[in-house]
Amino acid sequence: MATVGPTLMVTPDAFAQRTVEAMRRLTVGPGMEPASQVGPLIDLRSRRKLTRVVGEIVAQGTEILLDGSNLSGPGCFSAPTVLHIAAP
Repeated sequence: MATVGPTLMVTPDAFAQRTVEAMRRLTVGPGMEPASQVGPLIDLRSRRKLTRVVGEIVAQGTEILLDGSNLSGPGCFSAPTVLHIAAP
């Protein structure tokens, strides 16, 4: 298992599904709001880098189980993304 920003990469299927379910329940929002469980990235550069890195990993054959890159609105937010890396 490895993390890249709010992105978690896992291999075992059962663990991956439980992880997706847990990540889907998280609330993304400003860090000062009590209901927020996932805050913003530090800046837009970091958000673009995260999007690029996930894209590169997916281009190598990794499956996206939960895609958090499609958040709309202002700020540097990215919802949790879960990637499934096939065992070699």
